[in-house]
Amino acid sequence: MEHPEAERPNLEQLLDELGYQPRHADWLFMRSLGSAHQQKLLARLAGLLEIRRGKTVEKASETAGVSVPTMYRLKKLWQNEDGRTLESLASFVVRRVRGPGRKDRLQAAREVARRLAGRGGMVDDLSTKAFAHLVQERSPDRISMTAALAIARDARRRGKLTAGRLATDYGRTIVLDSCAVSLTLAPSAGHPSTIAILALVVEAGAGLILAANVSDEREAARSQEKALEQARQFIAAEGIDVAEGKPADLHVVVGPDGDVFSAMFRLAMVRRLGSDSVTARGVRRFGRAAIDVIGPDLGRLRLLPAATQGGSVSAAAIRTLGRNPVPLEVAQSVVDRTVKAHNAPILKKLRSLAILAPGGEGGIMEAALANALHRPPPPRTTRIIL
Repeated sequence: MEHPEAERPNLEQLLDELGYQPRHADWLFMRSLGSAHQQKLLARLAGLLEIRRGKTVEKASETAGVSVPTMYRLKKLWQNEDGRTLESLASFVVRRVRGPGRKDRLQAAREVARRLAGRGGMVDDLSTKAFAHLVQERSPDRISMTAALAIARDARRRGKLTAGRLATDYGRTIVLDSCAVSLTLAPSAGHPSTIAILALVVEAGAGLILAANVSDEREAARSQEKALEQARQFIAAEGIDVAEGKPADLHVVVGPDGDVFSAMFRLAMVRRLGSDSVTARGVRRFGRAAIDVIGPDLGRLRLLPAATQGGSVSAAAIRTLGRNPVPLEVAQSVVDRTVKAHNAPILKKLRSLAILAPGGEGGIMEAALANALHRPPPPRTTRIIL
């Protein structure tokens, strides 16, 4: 390593013209640098001096040998008298001054969320938003609430798919929700284009989607009834029910208010499930229950609670995928493919565990859905062992 004495006159001249009195720590830092880094530092000081003399930042960046954005950053660093040091101008220190990159910050926050989610259900009783606030508070670096929510949801989903959690939680709770999704339905039967409404039946323990039926707002209630039946069929076809225990808890968020059928559906759900299990009032009800289980994104689609009732197809949240109106059957096909991809890893995990009813027989989820539909469950097969 070269001693900086040979460079000191030039350095002292630059610092003198910049009006900076170097401290002992500055000289110690200079001695720690090799010749190449010393020259980079002198070039940056020369660039700052050009700015002081009235030249543009663009011109000064050429002298300093850095990009224009970096030159602006160096100028800002040098203007901060409290933090002004030679070390703050060094190339590798400048990057450190900016703090950890976004990727590093998010990774640190994910680790915080993983630890919190793994502490014996410490955050199970918290809402996703409350969990996200906790992640924000305990993360070593500042992250946005949007990022914290995504991290909290992901930590919960991963935590749910552990063998222990699935053994106790899977199949115990089912949610029927109704929410706008980022797909636009083409005009039909004299009605204009409208945002697609998704009737979602979701198993809360693992985040498995049992049914996802597309409709427009006018048909939302019929779509929900149809989704309940589709969920029954899916459970039977995939053999994914749980044999032992009381019927699963079914929570229903009734879709947008519409015709007489909507009122009849709401009354039927209250009569069969009880008023505590049915949410039927308030425009803010839509999508909240489903999002708390599976998150706001379903593949490339996005759930849009605020657009569920009277939603406009011009809503800014509709992504490019959904801006072009498509027939109902095309929208349903898009949703089917997306749901299949979402479910694949969950089904694989479930089938690796000994928690499903033997032979796909009806179990606690079938019982809950049969009760909601007011249809008796299929008779169980009687096995005679000789």
